[in-house]
Order: sequence, then C-alpha cells, then structure tokens
Amino acid sequence: MTDKQDPITHAARLLREAAEELRQAHAYNNSEGWENETDAKAAYDEHLAAAQALEDWEAAVGAGGVSGPLMGIAAPPTAQAEGWTKLPWQLPEPGMPVLLDIGKKYPIRAMWAAKHTVQAADDDTDWGEYVEEDDMYYAPEGWYEWNQCEDNHWRVTETPRAWMPLPPTSAEGVEHG
Repeated sequence: MTDKQDPITHAARLLREAAEELRQAHAYNNSEGWENETDAKAAYDEHLAAAQALEDWEAAVGAGGVSGPLMGIAAPPTAQAEGWTKLPWQLPEPGMPVLLDIGKKYPIRAMWAAKHTVQAADDDTDWGEYVEEDDMYYAPEGWYEWNQCEDNHWRVTETPRAWMPLPPTSAEGVEHG
C-alpha cells in the first residue's frame, strides 16, 4: 500500500514536507535561523508534532493498542493478506486450531475458547471454571496456543490481531512436489 492509499501515512508525509518548507524558507546560510522567527519555529514544531502523533496513532492501531471508535481502522499487514480474518469482529469455532497473528514475525497455532466450550482437565480446579450443571471444568474464555505434541495449551498473552484456518496438509489432498 502506498502512502496515497493510506490516508494517515499520506497526511503525516504532507505535514513533514510542509515543516521542511517552513525550515527552508526561514533558514539563513544553511543555519537554522530561528532566533528571530519564533512564530515560524512554532509552526514548524507543530507540523512535526502532528505528523509524529499521526504515525504513533497508526502504529498503535496496527499493534492493537488503541481502543474506542477508531480501533482497528488500520489492519495489520498479515490481516490484509488473503484468508485472514481481522479481530475482534469474527471468531473461529471454539476449540478449532487456527493460525493466529499476534504481531510477531510468524503467526502461532492457536484456538479460541468461548465461555464454557473447551473442557479443561478434571484436576484444573485452580485454573478452570467449574460449571455445576455439567460437573465439568472449562478453560476460561480466551485464546490458547494449540500445541500438537504437548498436553498444555498455554494462554496467549499478546493481543491477537487476526486469524485464519490452518492450511491443508498433503494428507488432505494437497500435493507437494
């Protein structure tokens, strides 16, 4: 995506260019030249601060760190790729292993546990949620790593950004060659 397609990046770039034009218009002999130009210096600083605020806001949205009505406007790069479902709008079936984008270099294999849908071990009295009607313990609602070779599925502590179904394996009809 170019900055002309991304309005936040485009606006920040325009603010930085305007600040640079102000600096060049008020610089004398390649020096800063701001001594007697307090209004121009204030405008320059204001432009740069606004550009930085936009860039910080966009980075926070992409990392899942902004809440409120503007949350999620900028999708993370992996969520923009085909097959990814942006969170928190749509969740997978509880207990189904998926790839989960948590903002790291690679996604992890994980599962979503909706409230009282994924059974916990009988001895998880300190951790699981007990439901008297079922006489069962359940994993608390949230995301959990899905470890194929380990019995423990650790709770995901990072903020999930997007998920997608696991790709098929060669055993499911995809030939590798």
